[in-house]
Amino acid sequence: MDGDTATASCYLQANHFYDGAPGGNVFVVWAKYTDQFVRTGDGWKIKHRDLAAISAGGNQNLFNEAAELAGARPLLRRGRRLARSEVLREKAGDARDGRLDELGRS
Repeated sequence: MDGDTATASCYLQANHFYDGAPGGNVFVVWAKYTDQFVRTGDGWKIKHRDLAAISAGGNQNLFNEAAELAGARPLLRRGRRLARSEVLREKAGDARDGRLDELGRS
């Protein structure tokens, strides 16, 4: 802590499960969050959060397989997660083409 700013970090293990995925039902990620805080009139707020992956295990294609089994578009392309802007662009294109239901799903 330094006056009205502070930094903190924590480690995490994120377990993801999907029964019936062809490559295996489990994908686990180990990572570290590093947060920068700033004191405001309303108390401490997170100013910036960084997520650094440390390791992963299990079915690293689980998200794509789950999306495919659910009839949705995969979230990963060529081994990388789609950027939020790419997903929103695709959703906007689907909306223009009438391929989204009333909840915004393709």
